[in-house]
Amino acid sequence: MNNSHMLSVIEQKFCPDDRKVWLREVERGGKQATLDALIQWMTVEMKSRMRVTAPVRSGRSQSTLRDGRSSSSRTTQRRHEYNKTQMLNL
Repeated sequence: MNNSHMLSVIEQKFCPDDRKVWLREVERGGKQATLDALIQWMTVEMKSRMRVTAPVRSGRSQSTLRDGRSSSSRTTQRRHEYNKTQMLNL
């Protein structure tokens, strides 16, 4: 797949930073800028960005407690109980 018109249209839609990264990739690899290479690079770049922005998992926050509720729901319940207590003390 080598469509230079589509390649230029996609490159024009890039923000300046993405364009720089793409052109560096082409120069560094010593390969020719083709539509196929661009799509492959965009796929890798998208996966990398998704990994970078993914939330960090903590082992305890998503675990299920003995009563079947997750620990995050128990924390929320405690927070609500605390707020009720504070409202009653007013």
